[in-house]
Amino acid sequence: MARINFDIAKRLDITARLGDSFQLELTLKDSSGIPINLHGQADAANAYEFKMKIRKPQPGSVTGGTIFAEVGYLGASKITVTLTDDANSTTADTSDASYVASTAATGKVTFSISADDMAPAGSNLSGYLYDIQYVDPVNKIPLGGSIGTEKTILHGNFNFIDDISYRFS
Repeated sequence: MARINFDIAKRLDITARLGDSFQLELTLKDSSGIPINLHGQADAANAYEFKMKIRKPQPGSVTGGTIFAEVGYLGASKITVTLTDDANSTTADTSDASYVASTAATGKVTFSISADDMAPAGSNLSGYLYDIQYVDPVNKIPLGGSIGTEKTILHGNFNFIDDISYRFS
């Protein structure tokens, strides 16, 4: 029997402290290990997009639950996404004739939540899940058309640790 697995997502469990700033920096590379130019094409409309959602699932429901933070969805809140690459970024492939070291793509994306927003409601700080997806602009149709190819790249548990300074400041 033949099998094929399209799931490229890696599991990474995250633990963060209440009231502390959260920052997760990822470097995305292609199958050759070369950083991907996350700005994409020559204009912002063709830049990579990222989605992240942190939620506490509702027992017995696949999609229900309490959303703590999200970005890249219609109800985006709390999470900020920052890309290092911009319209001036060039290929990071040193064997490419257009490679320029000073403008080479880094493939870096950062997900941040401010210290003020790192406070889920309630006292149960465990049991949250998250995932991060990217939207590749190659197949994106401009002006509100179909979005590009979406892939989940990370997923796992997202748990909070109580912080004495935060709770009693």
